[in-house]
Amino acid sequence: MHKSVKNIFFLSIVIVYMPSYDNYYYKNRNLHIVTVSTDSKFYYPYLIKSCKRNGGNITTLGYNQEWKGYSWKFELVIKYLESIDDNDVVCFLDGYDVLCCRNLDGFIDKFLDIKTRTRCKIICGADTYENNLFKFVASIYFQKCKSQNLNSGTYCGFAKDIKNILNASKNINLTETDDQKLLTEYCIQNPKDIYVDSKNELFLVIADPLNEADKNFNITIKKNYIEFNGKRPYFIHGVGCTYLNNILIIQEYNINLNKIKQINNECFNYVFKKGMDHVKVFIFSFWIFILLFIILFKYWTFLIIIILLIIIFYRIPKVYITNNNAKLLKSTLKFPNK
Repeated sequence: MHKSVKNIFFLSIVIVYMPSYDNYYYKNRNLHIVTVSTDSKFYYPYLIKSCKRNGGNITTLGYNQEWKGYSWKFELVIKYLESIDDNDVVCFLDGYDVLCCRNLDGFIDKFLDIKTRTRCKIICGADTYENNLFKFVASIYFQKCKSQNLNSGTYCGFAKDIKNILNASKNINLTETDDQKLLTEYCIQNPKDIYVDSKNELFLVIADPLNEADKNFNITIKKNYIEFNGKRPYFIHGVGCTYLNNILIIQEYNINLNKIKQINNECFNYVFKKGMDHVKVFIFSFWIFILLFIILFKYWTFLIIIILLIIIFYRIPKVYITNNNAKLLKSTLKFPNK
């Protein structure tokens, strides 16, 4: 066989088997699960318990420190990444509204499979909305990447890739303090670098504030896993205080009625405060258009305000009552409290 033909033959073998060699190397790397939390509230204690139950060690950054804004999470994570091997796999989770819902043994294999298929650098969760109005508002406020609502509260990748992307995201807009806006803007500018997990292979992100995650979505909850659209994600993220109580009950965590009421109260107060913050941002950003609308359509403006108030007070008090009425709260849960 001619020497050049031999070289081409051996080179083709190397190219074919290189991805499998890489996967063999990387699947034996460490998995670092990382979160940011300044104190123990909402579902944070159950995030820790659920990760440990499913074979993962989780590192909490920023604990007992003063909260310094959403982009501060990037700074803490980058500093942590500088202390570990560049080729280790890192999974970041928001601290207050995420649970690990299945064994983590196959997490790195699934991550490598997605990475090989998509040629991405990191994988992020994708918001799944029950309410089209919420989805529309989020799309305006955060923007979309590849027609998806990227979520910055669940992502994974090699340490070196996450570090590079977070550093680049910070520099996109030095005055922006929202981590999701920054990561989405990076994704828009570098779409090949980020795979948005809309198929829920790793992350299931449910946005249905002040409702149980499985109330309006066909989520099957079992003791050792959850299933959605034929997939069994490793983590579920209840965005905007979407309740995860049913999951904790069915998966037999030590949670009682008083703890559920405490979490629900914390969520209600958070959602109300967050909602007011978003209203302020919206008014500040679009005050000229709002003023023109009021001048031109003053009667329609009052009608719209009344309709919005009816929607708000129709939706929220039902949930708020559950925090003070054990009987109604129990009726919203599928299983009795332990």
